[in-house]
Amino acid sequence: MKSVVGFFCAVALVGGGMVLPLQAQSGTGQTSAAGQNEEELFRIAEEYFFNRKFEVAGEYLRKVLEKKPDHARAASLLGDVYLFRGEYEAALRMHRRAAELSPRPGIEYYRMGQDALSLERAEEAKDYFSRAHVMEPTLHYCLFQLGYIALVFDRDKDRTIFFWRRFLVADPQDSQADRIEEVLALLEDPDFELPAKDSPVSLEEALKLGGKIFEARELKPRDESADHLKEKSLDDGKELPDDDGL
Repeated sequence: MKSVVGFFCAVALVGGGMVLPLQAQSGTGQTSAAGQNEEELFRIAEEYFFNRKFEVAGEYLRKVLEKKPDHARAASLLGDVYLFRGEYEAALRMHRRAAELSPRPGIEYYRMGQDALSLERAEEAKDYFSRAHVMEPTLHYCLFQLGYIALVFDRDKDRTIFFWRRFLVADPQDSQADRIEEVLALLEDPDFELPAKDSPVSLEEALKLGGKIFEARELKPRDESADHLKEKSLDDGKELPDDDGL
């Protein structure tokens, strides 16, 4: 199943909470973590996260939560750290904590859906994505994910078509729209049948034989802005504070 997940590239919504674009901070490495307040520590953690220094980012985020246990953004971002490190159960626990603290719990339910999907717990993931979409109707990627689960885990053509058509209506400019249309055209062919999960023919092979292929794409962190989602920048080369103060 992991190869299928990689092949179809379920769109990720990971990354911190409602945060501003990062700016390199000079001189912050000269102050120890003990002498900084939780917002200063959180800002440093964000910088490390955006630069894919997940282990160090996690250390700073745990410091934030020690000082302020109800810091919703820190809980959310720490969940993302665990997700990127492959610690999916820990990610789920932390995103659940963030959902309890956040003024926008629907976004955290989306992240919980991704955690459950990474654990291949499809029914649990469906519940989280469905709840997220009720709470955040403009979070259109919920529709994509629900269609993805219907295709990969349930092998349900009708449900896949239902969710992905709704997704394309809601977000026709999505970067994967053309690929989704290609797969939908195949699924809508009454002569095309999805292979059973125990079939010797894989889902990838069936789609290739049908002439439609989803290109593998790297999972990228995403950030939610005021009204929509956009990819987070993970540019290399940002100036980072020294982590000796931890």
